[in-house]
Amino acid sequence: MRCPFLREEQVKSCQVAPFRKSLARSFATGEGERCTSADHRTCPALHESREAHPDASRCPFLRESLVQFCAASPRPTYVPWSESSDLRCAHDGHRFCELFLVAAAGSARGPALPTGDAEEAETAVVDGVPVPGWLFYADNHLWLDVGDDGLCHLGADAFLAMLVARSSGSRSSP
Repeated sequence: MRCPFLREEQVKSCQVAPFRKSLARSFATGEGERCTSADHRTCPALHESREAHPDASRCPFLRESLVQFCAASPRPTYVPWSESSDLRCAHDGHRFCELFLVAAAGSARGPALPTGDAEEAETAVVDGVPVPGWLFYADNHLWLDVGDDGLCHLGADAFLAMLVARSSGSRSSP
Protein backbone atom coordinates (compact mmCIF):
# COMPACT_ATOMS: atom_id res chain seq x y z
CA MET A 1 0.00 0.00 0.00
CA ARG A 2 1.44 3.36 -0.96
CA CYS A 3 1.41 6.35 1.37
CA PRO A 4 -1.94 8.16 1.38
CA PHE A 5 -0.08 11.49 1.46
CA LEU A 6 1.91 10.87 -1.74
CA ARG A 7 0.59 13.22 -4.43
CA GLU A 8 1.37 13.74 -8.09
CA GLU A 9 1.31 17.04 -9.92
CA GLN A 10 2.08 18.39 -13.37
CA VAL A 11 4.60 21.24 -13.15
CA LYS A 12 5.96 23.80 -15.58
CA SER A 13 9.38 25.39 -15.56
CA CYS A 14 11.52 27.62 -17.76
CA GLN A 15 14.84 26.21 -18.95
CA VAL A 16 16.44 29.65 -19.54
CA ALA A 17 15.27 31.49 -16.43
CA PRO A 18 18.08 32.66 -14.08
CA PHE A 19 16.64 30.32 -11.44
CA ARG A 20 14.51 27.23 -11.98
CA LYS A 21 11.25 27.18 -10.12
CA SER A 22 8.61 24.58 -10.84
CA LEU A 23 5.07 25.91 -10.89
CA ALA A 24 2.24 23.46 -10.27
CA ARG A 25 -0.17 23.34 -13.16
CA SER A 26 -3.14 23.39 -10.75
CA PHE A 27 -2.00 26.79 -9.45
CA ALA A 28 -0.71 28.28 -12.71
CA THR A 29 -3.66 29.48 -14.72
CA GLY A 30 -3.40 30.24 -18.41
CA GLU A 31 -4.48 33.84 -17.92
CA GLY A 32 -1.62 36.25 -18.50
CA GLU A 33 0.86 33.46 -19.07
CA ARG A 34 3.34 34.20 -21.84
CA CYS A 35 4.92 30.77 -22.17
CA THR A 36 1.98 29.02 -23.82
CA SER A 37 1.09 31.83 -26.23
CA ALA A 38 2.70 33.93 -28.92
CA ASP A 39 3.41 36.53 -26.20
CA HIS A 40 6.42 34.42 -25.17
CA ARG A 41 8.41 36.51 -27.67
CA THR A 42 8.30 39.43 -25.19
CA CYS A 43 10.03 37.45 -22.42
CA PRO A 44 13.43 38.91 -21.40
CA ALA A 45 14.82 35.44 -20.55
CA LEU A 46 14.01 34.25 -24.05
CA HIS A 47 15.90 37.16 -25.66
CA GLU A 48 18.96 36.57 -23.47
CA SER A 49 19.15 32.94 -24.61
CA ARG A 50 20.20 33.97 -28.15
CA GLU A 51 18.91 30.72 -29.66
CA ALA A 52 16.71 30.19 -32.71
CA HIS A 53 13.02 29.80 -31.92
CA PRO A 54 11.21 27.86 -34.65
CA ASP A 55 7.81 27.60 -32.90
CA ALA A 56 6.02 30.93 -32.73
CA SER A 57 2.97 29.64 -30.84
CA ARG A 58 4.68 28.73 -27.53
CA CYS A 59 8.07 29.14 -25.86
CA PRO A 60 10.57 26.42 -26.80
CA PHE A 61 12.07 26.58 -23.29
CA LEU A 62 8.87 25.73 -21.45
CA ARG A 63 9.22 22.30 -19.83
CA GLU A 64 6.35 20.34 -18.36
CA SER A 65 6.83 17.25 -16.24
CA LEU A 66 5.16 15.01 -13.69
CA VAL A 67 6.43 15.20 -10.10
CA GLN A 68 5.60 13.70 -6.72
CA PHE A 69 5.40 15.38 -3.34
CA CYS A 70 4.31 14.70 0.23
CA ALA A 71 1.03 16.38 1.14
CA ALA A 72 1.83 15.89 4.84
CA SER A 73 4.90 18.12 4.57
CA PRO A 74 4.45 21.79 5.55
CA ARG A 75 6.76 22.74 2.63
CA PRO A 76 6.36 20.15 -0.11
CA THR A 77 9.38 19.48 -2.27
CA TYR A 78 8.79 18.32 -5.82
CA VAL A 79 10.76 15.27 -6.92
CA PRO A 80 10.65 13.76 -10.41
CA TRP A 81 7.92 11.16 -10.70
CA SER A 82 9.13 7.60 -10.31
CA GLU A 83 7.67 4.10 -10.10
CA SER A 84 10.73 2.92 -8.21
CA SER A 85 10.05 0.49 -5.38
CA ASP A 86 12.99 2.12 -3.57
CA LEU A 87 10.75 5.01 -2.57
CA ARG A 88 9.45 4.45 0.93
CA CYS A 89 6.23 6.22 -0.07
CA ALA A 90 5.51 3.68 -2.83
CA HIS A 91 4.91 0.78 -0.42
CA ASP A 92 4.05 0.35 3.23
CA GLY A 93 7.51 1.60 4.27
CA HIS A 94 5.79 4.95 4.73
CA ARG A 95 4.69 3.60 8.14
CA PHE A 96 8.22 4.48 9.33
CA CYS A 97 7.97 8.13 8.20
CA GLU A 98 7.61 10.73 10.96
CA LEU A 99 5.46 12.99 8.76
CA PHE A 100 3.06 10.12 8.06
CA LEU A 101 2.80 9.18 11.74
CA VAL A 102 2.06 12.77 12.78
CA ALA A 103 -0.44 13.38 9.96
CA ALA A 104 -2.21 10.05 10.45
CA ALA A 105 -2.50 10.83 14.19
CA GLY A 106 -2.82 7.22 15.31
CA SER A 107 -5.48 6.30 12.75
CA ALA A 108 -3.10 4.16 10.69
CA ARG A 109 -0.78 1.27 11.41
CA GLY A 110 2.64 2.61 12.32
CA PRO A 111 5.93 0.73 12.52
CA ALA A 112 6.04 -2.36 14.66
CA LEU A 113 2.39 -2.26 15.70
CA PRO A 114 0.01 -5.21 15.85
CA THR A 115 -2.31 -5.83 12.91
CA GLY A 116 -5.31 -6.57 15.13
CA ASP A 117 -4.95 -10.30 15.86
CA ALA A 118 -5.33 -10.80 19.64
CA GLU A 119 -2.47 -13.32 19.82
CA GLU A 120 -0.15 -10.97 17.88
CA ALA A 121 -1.10 -8.02 20.08
CA GLU A 122 0.40 -9.61 23.19
CA THR A 123 3.72 -8.23 24.35
CA ALA A 124 5.84 -10.36 26.64
CA VAL A 125 8.44 -8.80 28.93
CA VAL A 126 11.72 -10.71 29.17
CA ASP A 127 14.26 -9.36 31.68
CA GLY A 128 12.61 -5.94 31.45
CA VAL A 129 12.68 -5.88 27.64
CA PRO A 130 9.32 -5.77 25.81
CA VAL A 131 8.99 -8.47 23.14
CA PRO A 132 6.03 -7.71 20.87
CA GLY A 133 4.35 -10.87 19.56
CA TRP A 134 3.74 -9.49 16.07
CA LEU A 135 7.44 -9.28 15.19
CA PHE A 136 9.82 -12.06 14.17
CA TYR A 137 13.10 -12.17 16.10
CA ALA A 138 16.61 -13.40 15.35
CA ASP A 139 19.30 -14.50 17.80
CA ASN A 140 21.34 -11.40 16.95
CA HIS A 141 18.64 -9.08 18.43
CA LEU A 142 17.17 -7.99 15.14
CA TRP A 143 13.44 -8.01 14.47
CA LEU A 144 11.51 -8.38 11.26
CA ASP A 145 8.18 -6.67 10.64
CA VAL A 146 6.30 -8.09 7.66
CA GLY A 147 4.30 -5.31 6.02
CA ASP A 148 0.82 -5.58 4.60
CA ASP A 149 2.26 -5.73 1.08
CA GLY A 150 4.74 -8.49 1.94
CA LEU A 151 7.79 -6.23 2.21
CA CYS A 152 9.85 -6.75 5.34
CA HIS A 153 11.33 -4.10 7.59
CA LEU A 154 14.32 -4.90 9.75
CA GLY A 155 15.20 -3.27 13.07
CA ALA A 156 17.08 -3.74 16.33
CA ASP A 157 15.23 -4.99 19.39
CA ALA A 158 14.98 -3.05 22.64
CA PHE A 159 17.69 -5.14 24.34
CA LEU A 160 20.27 -4.29 21.68
CA ALA A 161 19.19 -0.63 21.73
CA MET A 162 19.66 -0.61 25.52
CA LEU A 163 23.17 -2.11 25.19
CA VAL A 164 24.16 0.42 22.51
CA ALA A 165 22.86 3.30 24.64
CA ARG A 166 24.84 2.06 27.66
CA SER A 167 28.06 1.62 25.69
CA SER A 168 27.80 5.01 24.00
CA GLY A 169 27.04 6.69 27.33
CA SER A 170 30.12 5.17 28.99
CA ARG A 171 32.56 6.51 26.39
CA SER A 172 34.70 9.38 27.50
CA SER A 173 35.63 12.26 25.25
CA PRO A 174 39.32 12.50 24.23
